[in-house]
Amino acid sequence: MHPNGQIPAYEFAFGDVNPPVHAWSALRVYEISGARGQRDRQFLESVFQKLLLNFTWWVNRKDARPFQERARSAAISRCHRASTADGS
Repeated sequence: MHPNGQIPAYEFAFGDVNPPVHAWSALRVYEISGARGQRDRQFLESVFQKLLLNFTWWVNRKDARPFQERARSAAISRCHRASTADGS
């Protein structure tokens, strides 16, 4: 993992961006690590910061708009979904 959070997609195209499936993979490993109540929670704690760093890198790489613009766009989208769900 690069210090900025990038995990190379594959060795011949380091700049390529793939969806962040690492968190899903970590959750899956946790789920199969034992019965409920006996799972390896320390594993999740050990990978959390790196997963968060990678996800942040991915979001910023895929959506180059400033944070304020993304937040405004998300709020507008939520309002639109809420108004169409009411039948308005």
